[in-house]
Amino acid sequence: MMASYCIPHSTCNTEMVGWVSGAHPTAAYELVTRTACMHYTSGCCQTNYPVEIRNCSGFYVYKLQPTGSNQRYCGVNAVTVCDSRQEKFLAVLPLVYHSSVPVPRALKYLL
Repeated sequence: MMASYCIPHSTCNTEMVGWVSGAHPTAAYELVTRTACMHYTSGCCQTNYPVEIRNCSGFYVYKLQPTGSNQRYCGVNAVTVCDSRQEKFLAVLPLVYHSSVPVPRALKYLL
C-alpha cells in the first residue's frame, strides 16, 4: 500500500515522491478520495493530486493521476486489479507508477 506519511524526497528513483495524506478505507469495498502529496525539498506536500482508494477486502486499489516527469507514486505490496462496480481502478504497488510507464497487457482491459 502507499504510505500515509511523508516519504523522504529523492527516493523511489525520483526527485518528488508520492504518498497519501489521510487514512485508507477500512470497510470492504469502501471507496475514499484522498490527496496524494509529492514530497520535494520545499515540503512534504509541494504538489498534490486527487487519488481514489478502494478497500478490496484484503488489499487496496488506487486510481492515480498522471504525474510530472520527476514525480512518482511509491509504496509496498502487490499489483492487483479490482473492478467491483465497473469502475477502473489499478493497483500499481510495489511498482513505481509514472504516466510514461506502459500498463501491463493483462491490465489494459480496465483502461
